[in-house]
Amino acid sequence: MKTAISLVSFSSIEGIKKFIEECHSFGLVSHPVFELSYIHDASFLEKLSFLTGKIISAHVSTPAKEYFPNLASFDSSILDSSLRMIRESAMTCAKFGGNLIVLHAGYSSDLTLPVSSKKRLEGLKELKIPPGYESPYQEGINTSEFLDSDFYRRFLLNAVKNLKEASRQSLNEGCVLAVENLNPRLSYLFQTPQEFTMLSEAIPEIGICIDVGHLWLSSLAHDFDYIEGLKTILKTGKVVSVHLHNNNSRLKSDGFKLADEHLSTGDGNIPMRQVIQILKDYSNLNIVMELTKANPWDYVQTVKLFGSDNK
Repeated sequence: MKTAISLVSFSSIEGIKKFIEECHSFGLVSHPVFELSYIHDASFLEKLSFLTGKIISAHVSTPAKEYFPNLASFDSSILDSSLRMIRESAMTCAKFGGNLIVLHAGYSSDLTLPVSSKKRLEGLKELKIPPGYESPYQEGINTSEFLDSDFYRRFLLNAVKNLKEASRQSLNEGCVLAVENLNPRLSYLFQTPQEFTMLSEAIPEIGICIDVGHLWLSSLAHDFDYIEGLKTILKTGKVVSVHLHNNNSRLKSDGFKLADEHLSTGDGNIPMRQVIQILKDYSNLNIVMELTKANPWDYVQTVKLFGSDNK
């Protein structure tokens, strides 16, 4: 088991180097390891040569692109572009010594969405989603009924079909492709544990990345037991990576309040002690702290908590 920190937390090379120094000052014997992020462009990556051999995975797209891939699209140009992004991410990851790429597989649309959070929320309004599937409790969140609709299932099954080719291309570059569970934002695919059971049966070579924060959001929106949902995905035997972070999302008397905040594990409402205890039984996982702000003390304590071997 290795415990990494996502480079999404960093905006400068100096910040990364300072983080490494502070980790050692807090007693970390081994070198911190990292996941490449979708926010850094090629020029930034060129300056990361000092991390070669210390990268365990990459989040597609690496290098950064303006838009995320969408393997559910029936538009051949979008699909071809998405496959190129995935293959390029695998090549980049392998160049740094990693062997795993993590993917947001797609959306229930022929379009794709911007990487920028602000532009992405604006882009969601342009997607042609049938009316009646938006939650009455929070704007932009889909109902559980949406996941059972013919509209959603059509795109989901197309994504599964195209993931077979994406996985093949990624493996050819030396990287396992891991699909990440997404939050219940209207149009996002792969929100529930059952979808990952289906995916693992359809593509034996596929990997899975459990995002524990996204799973918490989905459990509240779709009313399933969080811990049982976590165990269901783990039981597929395909989980190779975990994105670890917390958030303050909660149920209310009139519904729920969701926010994908990417907080430190000790901050928020997720039953993190239970989560960590369960994950510690799976020694073959990568644990990736995917945080808004990286804290070297938290990272060192998490490495020790999981007994990680980051050599």
